[in-house]
Amino acid sequence: MRITAWVVLSVAVACTGFHLRSGEPAVPPTVAPEPECGVTSDEQELLQELSLPNSAPKAKLEVAYDESETAKRFFEGPSYDPKTDTLYFTAFAQDGSQILKLDAAGKVGVFMDKTAGINGTFLSRRGGLLGCQGEKQRVVRISLGADAAGEPQVLADGYDGKKFIRPNDIAEDARGGFYFTDPDFDHKKSSAVYYVSPEGQIRVAVNDMQVPNGVYVAKGGKMLYVSDSGALHIRAYPVNPVTGEVDQQKGRVFFEAPSENKNAPDGMTMDEHGNMYFTGRGGIWVADPAGRLLGLIPIPEFCSNCTFGGRDGRTLYMTCQNRVYRLAMNVRGWEFASRHELAGNEPLKFKKIVLDTTFRSEGVAVADVNRDGKMDVLAGEVWYEAPSSGSSSWKMHEIRPPGRYDGSKGYSQSFGCFAEDLNGDGYPDLIVIPFPGAAAHWYENSAGKYEDSDGKPIHWKEHVIWHSACNETPLYTDLLGTGKRQLVMGWQPEGKENEGIMAYFTPAKAAADKWEQHSISGPKAPGTFRFSHGLGVGDVNGDGRNDVIITEGWWEQAADRSATEWTFHRAPFGPACADMYAYDVNGDGLSDVISSSAHDYGIWWFEQIRSASGEVQWKQHLIDDSFSQSHALHLVDMNGDSVKDLVTGKRYFAHQGHDAGEFEPIVLYWYELKRQKGQPPQFIPHLIDLGVGIATQFVVTDINGDKRPDIVVSNKRGVHILEQVGGGK
Repeated sequence: MRITAWVVLSVAVACTGFHLRSGEPAVPPTVAPEPECGVTSDEQELLQELSLPNSAPKAKLEVAYDESETAKRFFEGPSYDPKTDTLYFTAFAQDGSQILKLDAAGKVGVFMDKTAGINGTFLSRRGGLLGCQGEKQRVVRISLGADAAGEPQVLADGYDGKKFIRPNDIAEDARGGFYFTDPDFDHKKSSAVYYVSPEGQIRVAVNDMQVPNGVYVAKGGKMLYVSDSGALHIRAYPVNPVTGEVDQQKGRVFFEAPSENKNAPDGMTMDEHGNMYFTGRGGIWVADPAGRLLGLIPIPEFCSNCTFGGRDGRTLYMTCQNRVYRLAMNVRGWEFASRHELAGNEPLKFKKIVLDTTFRSEGVAVADVNRDGKMDVLAGEVWYEAPSSGSSSWKMHEIRPPGRYDGSKGYSQSFGCFAEDLNGDGYPDLIVIPFPGAAAHWYENSAGKYEDSDGKPIHWKEHVIWHSACNETPLYTDLLGTGKRQLVMGWQPEGKENEGIMAYFTPAKAAADKWEQHSISGPKAPGTFRFSHGLGVGDVNGDGRNDVIITEGWWEQAADRSATEWTFHRAPFGPACADMYAYDVNGDGLSDVISSSAHDYGIWWFEQIRSASGEVQWKQHLIDDSFSQSHALHLVDMNGDSVKDLVTGKRYFAHQGHDAGEFEPIVLYWYELKRQKGQPPQFIPHLIDLGVGIATQFVVTDINGDKRPDIVVSNKRGVHILEQVGGGK
């Protein structure tokens, strides 16, 4: 928002020069006056069913802070710090500007006096508050470690030998770079949006609009939103999340409010589902990620900016002409939801054990490799021998010559690992699922001989399972209910890419032979392309036999195992995902389906609804979409309450930074399933770890014999064990 000559929207506002004394209490919250937002009667009719989108039940707009009868300052630049439950916002008067802070108790104080025109702010993941210091034509970082601000750190003060015009609004990306608008309100010729990389390099991001104003980076980091105060609409620009570079040529009008109100669009924010909240044009307009209108939050005065806050991130704060408003919401703000911080009171406790920091594999297995009574860890080309008594050191041994893999540029040769004694010698062997579409192999344990007399590794003998392993989630599980596991995956005939068959595989009688293939589908079946996503095994229809599940539906296991093709039932099991499970989530006796997004955001369950006539419908329910890349998922009872829970997390750097949200926090979660009679089931998220994440496959098992499930992960950050050390039943 432009703050010059104390003219706001062409209305002269009298100002007394009043400055708030630090610690002065705010005016007690009141219900806001009736909106006078310039929306016509026809527009009101259009918005009647859409008003107050995503607000909490019976929520009313409240005044959190009011100077309308005193100083009559203009408020802007809200940012909320969840660590201290503090809202920071900027205040402008004729005789100067301040940053104020509103605490959880409703007390308002001065955080920074004489700010030299700091307007837009943003709570940085790198610490402190980013601010656009308009009068000094620069962008700064302000420390939040004290009651009052110290000297701002200058981050950017010019480009190509020239000072900025008047930096206005700012938004940070997940890498720690940031975008800011620098509008030329006076001449409308030199406006630009700039990007400052995490390394401090400055470049022009956008320069195709007359008056860029508010700015925000979309969920996933692949789109930049900018409000155009000249054209009175919101523009969207594709972003390369690895470099921060904006593709201006593909910029487009994202949203235009259906209103005759000519108040310029200004600041903006986003909720956890990617819905955008745009100020100006009569209030706060809410649009979904596709730009479709969700509704209007009418505000009784011009609204300059907004942000989410509150203890749970479900309060929308709005800075306005004379007041700060708040509204209780039923969604969290994205900045709150995406930070993922351990609270210290998690119900289960885990200890992180680092076996290796080298990228070895994106799959892992657990077995007693050397038959010493302790569980070891196998990761593609190597295995780690469990420490002997009194030691904490895991010794690495080679299974085959290990490669050198750079996770920032590519992949390993191991996307999944399963341990099984395949030749009956009493030693566990290793099944390795390769890069999608390549041949799968198993490696024959060298039966207690792992180094020769010179200390050189003895490598395990390699055997081909099948020439083609397709779908990115092959499974090794007891599909047939025989007590033995089978390998379930798609495959393509040699030289083909689009004639895939879904099948299960069993070992051949001779160890050196390829495995026996048992068809589940005919050719050209869904879910069988090399990069197909989504595969699961479970009893969908309750007949006591496990079925095979993909995103397009499920194959019903035939009662006659000699059948060469199972009956396929189409069902809408959502977008591309990873592991899929059939489980009665809500306790109604019907199997539901659970899945998680492999390369985007979302963990879901699909409720099976069966009519009296036996007709089946599926209803999708969102569990969580606060992080992306949940490329593997486990269904297991984590806390011993006899109800199965979910374990998943972020696959680290799945596509070298190009996927949605790859630079966001690397998380590992378990979701506690809670059922209560008469209420829908709840999956309660519990953060396990920040920094490890998951891969294309990982293991949940009791690795140390204490009857608690532990988590073992091998990925681009190394090989880790998350040992459960407390909590549960």
